[in-house]
Amino acid sequence: SPTGGGVMSRFDGLSGHWSVQPRIKLGAVAGVPTDKFFDSKRHFYGVSLDADRLPGGLGAGVYVIEQRIDGEIDRRALGLDLRWFKGGATVFSQFDYDLLIGALNIATVQGTLVLEDNTVFNALYDRRALSTLTLGNALTFEDPAAPGVLFRRIQDRLAGTTVAALRDQIKRITPNITQAQIGVTKPINKNWQTAGSVQLTSTGAIPPVPEVAGFENGRPATGNIITTSAQLIGLNLYSARDTHVFSTSLISSPTLHGTLFTYNNSSMVAEIWQVEPSIQYYRDRNDTGSRSQRWTPGLRVTYKGWQRWAVESNLTYEIGRASRQTPDPNQPGSMVTTEESTHRVNYSVGARYEF
Repeated sequence: SPTGGGVMSRFDGLSGHWSVQPRIKLGAVAGVPTDKFFDSKRHFYGVSLDADRLPGGLGAGVYVIEQRIDGEIDRRALGLDLRWFKGGATVFSQFDYDLLIGALNIATVQGTLVLEDNTVFNALYDRRALSTLTLGNALTFEDPAAPGVLFRRIQDRLAGTTVAALRDQIKRITPNITQAQIGVTKPINKNWQTAGSVQLTSTGAIPPVPEVAGFENGRPATGNIITTSAQLIGLNLYSARDTHVFSTSLISSPTLHGTLFTYNNSSMVAEIWQVEPSIQYYRDRNDTGSRSQRWTPGLRVTYKGWQRWAVESNLTYEIGRASRQTPDPNQPGSMVTTEESTHRVNYSVGARYEF
């Protein structure tokens, strides 16, 4: 699993550090991403410098990482991690900038404050590229000069263009997504606590990029999507290990307004069965007059009667109804209403071994 230093995904390789002084360590990492990416070959290497217990409760780390794909530089990034601890307050931040594409991959800051009565305040600001900026992203879109041609290696893609042109296209078609959240959790007594949060999500616009198929006219921004949530959490109401979460969320965006109600329970039976029933109700309406609603009961059951093995099954059943408003092709200016009814069943079963 990634352990920092600019590594963004699971990999096969090596990582380690050398303590230069009690507070300072040098790190290095090298490896190959485990996920297959078309027919391309990728590998990366990086170095880092990390310092802890600096004056004022500050910790910091800086890294440089380079990833190559089919002989070309896929990603070269400079990153900074900052940490701060004092009393019940903690703040973590990360910044990652691609030196060749010339754009920010990640800028995130999150903080937590715990009061003496165990009231917890948290805040988050996160702005990042919708997908990590890499040269390899060019394999995911078509070249209008070769419609229908699927490129599986960067060298094939470069037959009709340049690395600089591809990096410029990737920069322009990759929007930033911004998330911001503030929340609080407050205990009422030993069995109950309340929580509330407000979250904002927004994805930026994509300008017209004529040289990339599908992006000739660009794409608009989503606008601000605001979700306001409230929770009531119960612990150990009838046993030593049961939890109950009642939640309500209001979702508002420029084109849609939705409401979500959920209940989730987790209980232990005879110490070897974990039973997790749930139910969810969701409804929304958009600016064209279309409406939808769905009920989704679910049940997850986990058997833990074997030492390191667990068998888990999950069942959900969705009942949905929708009323769609679409333009009438035969009468301009008129709308056609379509009624829909859906029933969906999802079931999965699996085993987990812990070592």
